[in-house]
Amino acid sequence: MKKITILISSMFVVAVSNGQTFTTSPTDFIEATYDFNECVSDYIYLNNTSGVSLDLSYQTLVNTIDPIGWSNLLCTNLGCSAYVPSAGSLGTIAIGASGYFDLHVCFYGIVGSGEIKFRVYESGNPSNADTLTYRYHAISTADIASLNQEETQPLSQNYPNPVVGITTIKYNLGTPDGKLVVTDVLGKTLFEYNLSKTFGEFIFNEKLSSGIYFYSLYQADKMIDRKKMIIQ
Repeated sequence: MKKITILISSMFVVAVSNGQTFTTSPTDFIEATYDFNECVSDYIYLNNTSGVSLDLSYQTLVNTIDPIGWSNLLCTNLGCSAYVPSAGSLGTIAIGASGYFDLHVCFYGIVGSGEIKFRVYESGNPSNADTLTYRYHAISTADIASLNQEETQPLSQNYPNPVVGITTIKYNLGTPDGKLVVTDVLGKTLFEYNLSKTFGEFIFNEKLSSGIYFYSLYQADKMIDRKKMIIQ
């Protein structure tokens, strides 16, 4: 299996502010780009760092992989499902022990981008929780050069596109005085967002009717890039 690129957002996560008593390793966010003929498998471990046993459950918050047509199944420390369930349990994790998620995805020659996001929480104490994200991009070998070029552009193509639920837009500005504007096909402004950072990701989750829309990046009131977005 040939992995083209992989980005890991954080190598070890401990959330103290909300009283979280378990950690994730190696990360709680996996983003990777593969050739579109690959099948992949990625683990995220849930480590009990408390002084008592923890009964952990999970809920699937986002699944934009199914609509693309990719095959996916989920294995945990309790067994495997031939799909990603809407909710489930990791059972009781003893002190110092770990549960895990193992997500399997096969792209079947379909180019696209999608993600699955889980909320893991202690049963009976839902504030003791963390969010796990798997985000994949499947591209053909011929698209690698154009992908690298896109990463240096001011505005990326949103993913996934077409949009089912939520989509992510990456931007890159020279100075933090930009804004992102979403319009319909007639040019009517529907949403406008001020960008306080020079670069980053913007999560778009507004409710829109199915159709074609445009999002534009502005700096100093001048449009510097525009992309088309399809809402399903």
